[in-house]
Amino acid sequence: MIKLCQSQNIQHFCDRTREVLVQHEAEHNLLLSILHALGQRLSANASRSYLAWIEENNRIQGAVLHMPHRNVILSKISKVEGIALLAEDILRSGRQPPGVAGLPHEVRGFVQVWQQMTQQSAWVATEMQIYQLTQVQITRPKFGKLRKAESCDRTLVLDWSKAFDLEALGQVQNWTEQSVDLQLQQGNVYLWEDKEPVSMAMGRGSKPGGGHIGSVYTPPEYRCRGYATACVTALSQHLLNQGYRSCFLFTDQAHLTSNHTYQTIGYEYRCDWLDYRFGQQNYRRYSTRT
Repeated sequence: MIKLCQSQNIQHFCDRTREVLVQHEAEHNLLLSILHALGQRLSANASRSYLAWIEENNRIQGAVLHMPHRNVILSKISKVEGIALLAEDILRSGRQPPGVAGLPHEVRGFVQVWQQMTQQSAWVATEMQIYQLTQVQITRPKFGKLRKAESCDRTLVLDWSKAFDLEALGQVQNWTEQSVDLQLQQGNVYLWEDKEPVSMAMGRGSKPGGGHIGSVYTPPEYRCRGYATACVTALSQHLLNQGYRSCFLFTDQAHLTSNHTYQTIGYEYRCDWLDYRFGQQNYRRYSTRT
């Protein structure tokens, strides 16, 4: 019999679901990374997060995380009934997520149930792919250097993060400024410098052994010079040197040039990832450029 279980405790949720999540680390790298960050900082969002999993005969069949004002994030869920149980319970809890993200099968199943219950429209915001690297395949460029961003770089990092949002999604996310401050505080923002900052990426590690790279951005005036490639290459190697077994990143399916660039560095395709939004479509769909 399938049943839904919940916990208000991050550590309990992790203890209960980690084994299943780690079995498919690439597919669950975002979920694992967020859980690790929540456990580390024990923020208000951690205490207000929705944490649930599906069990059948005492075996975990899938899990879900929802933080306030963010998308629902789904794990692999083997049973369609489990997806429906989660969607129904989230709605009953009074939560109003802006959307849902995860693997295509799970996300489409969730969206179908959500629309039937709420009559809300739903649309694809981004179609992405997850890539994994275990060894850097190209030599680190001789020009420029990677450095960790500092508090004095806040204005630059915030401006570039907003520009990244606009290109990737068509609007600046409500939580971008808060996220930038947190990432700077935790030392997760890196800049590639060639006499001056020319490219940016976020990089962090999480248990059980994955490094995560995101928000790769190069201003238009510095593009087509190899700066994004240099930044991601150096940051990937830096994370591996810290003891992480793999590095993961999300790419835009529509941007073939970036995807090819990541492959030359050593990243290999693992799976597709969908980001759906609910309600009226109020911003345009852009391809992420680096």
